[in-house]
Amino acid sequence: MSTAADTGGLAGSGSCPDGVRGPQRFRDALIAIARYAVPFATLGTVMGIFHPRGGARVSGIGLGALVVLLILMLALGQSTA
Repeated sequence: MSTAADTGGLAGSGSCPDGVRGPQRFRDALIAIARYAVPFATLGTVMGIFHPRGGARVSGIGLGALVVLLILMLALGQSTA
């Protein structure tokens, strides 16, 4: 049996079992972003890269959109009910 001291203080902590803090307030929004927005932004970025005119601009915009989605998902994931 491992103790909290053996695993760096993570095993068996009563306040945060298994790394999950509690029920997610924005669970449905997180799933929608992960399931729909991120793949469409990625697909649009990849398609834009291979466009003969403006590929660098489109890829920069797509990368920026993916960063915004990442930050949005992190912010929504931090809040619990």
